[in-house]
Amino acid sequence: MRKTWTWLVMVSGVAMLFLGVWFLFHPAISLLTFTSFIGVLLMINGVFLIVNYIVNHTYTSAWVLIEGIVTTLIAVIILLNSQMTVLTLTAMFGIWVVFSGIVRIIAAFAVKKAELSSWVWILTFGIISTLFGFIMLSNPIIGMIGIVVAMGVFFIVQGINAISTFFFLRTIY
Repeated sequence: MRKTWTWLVMVSGVAMLFLGVWFLFHPAISLLTFTSFIGVLLMINGVFLIVNYIVNHTYTSAWVLIEGIVTTLIAVIILLNSQMTVLTLTAMFGIWVVFSGIVRIIAAFAVKKAELSSWVWILTFGIISTLFGFIMLSNPIIGMIGIVVAMGVFFIVQGINAISTFFFLRTIY
């Protein structure tokens, strides 16, 4: 069974590598497919945030609930109107990134009040997210290209990582 699992890591690595190259060389088709994928991911994320707030509301900020609701609403819009969404994906994604960045900035100060050192990282990523979102909103073409290139590079890196893991696992098993 371990040998089979090891080979599945290799197969997934090669698949991710090819998917990354596909994204880079076929950006228009990749963006169409990616739109639906983003809708599903945002739906899962939004529902998770809402459930997280309901389960942990005494420890979780109401901003998490608001982020969950906004994320779920954006997911519904994406999934119900995918053709229109391709055209507005960058704007909706940019709005979501700005909103999530602002939530991270607010959360960072709540974490700082709890005297946890991780607040600096949360603040940093919140500021970066907010700036990236504003760049996407100000120039949608750069935003679309950025989304496709980022996904392509991500899949290539993940593919190389999985292939490397395969060779490491072969030495163990």
